[in-house]
Amino acid sequence: MKKRTIVAVCVLLCVLMTVFSFAACQKPQPTYYGKTYTATGAGLAVDWDAKIWVDPMVSYSPEEKVDNYSTRELLKKYWDDIDWEANGITEIPKDVDGLISYLEAEVIPEFHNYMKGLQIKVGTKDNLTITITYPEDRGFGEAITIDKINESMALGEGTSARFSYSVLLGGNTCNFVAGSIDTVNNFDGKESLIFIIPWDNVDNLFLEANPSNNGYILLKPVEVGEDASNVYSVNYLVYPELTIE
Repeated sequence: MKKRTIVAVCVLLCVLMTVFSFAACQKPQPTYYGKTYTATGAGLAVDWDAKIWVDPMVSYSPEEKVDNYSTRELLKKYWDDIDWEANGITEIPKDVDGLISYLEAEVIPEFHNYMKGLQIKVGTKDNLTITITYPEDRGFGEAITIDKINESMALGEGTSARFSYSVLLGGNTCNFVAGSIDTVNNFDGKESLIFIIPWDNVDNLFLEANPSNNGYILLKPVEVGEDASNVYSVNYLVYPELTIE
């Protein structure tokens, strides 16, 4: 069977709408029916200078113009606010370029290694199921099959699906309702896959605990009220490579 190589984009919900709005303007979308996607353990370089992010520390009103920044710009802006300990960095880099070098040498390759061997098999239009097989037992057993799928027609039939699923975690059955899989044309016109799926070590902060392409550098907590604080982050996108059959 002919095999192609694509780049996957597995993003958090806050990024999805941006991708969708762009993708809708591109050529007709590919569909996911009857395809099997497998992570190779490789990936593309991160674009640290793409102006695709809003300032995480700024609240915009609905009528206000939103400014976009690159990851590099935001790291420079909030350099003094980075929580090095929370990010597991014991030797503080000299500058932003040093931090980026560390991420590219230590953090991102580990992400690709963790994803290697992950397989997502999608059923046909008449039998639309998603079967997820995890690499090296880093999931809920060898594989899980999800059949509670609702297709979204926002991008066209066979391009966007949402699903709910239950998994056995610590002897208890945990129900999730926020999984998704989408096929889009990437910025360079090539086919990409966007997915949110259950992984191991899941807690109530399921999306934050998930391996995803939304890499982040945590900032120091900000007090927002009595006995309350928020933690913000500067994000970057990682693109794992997939084969498609």
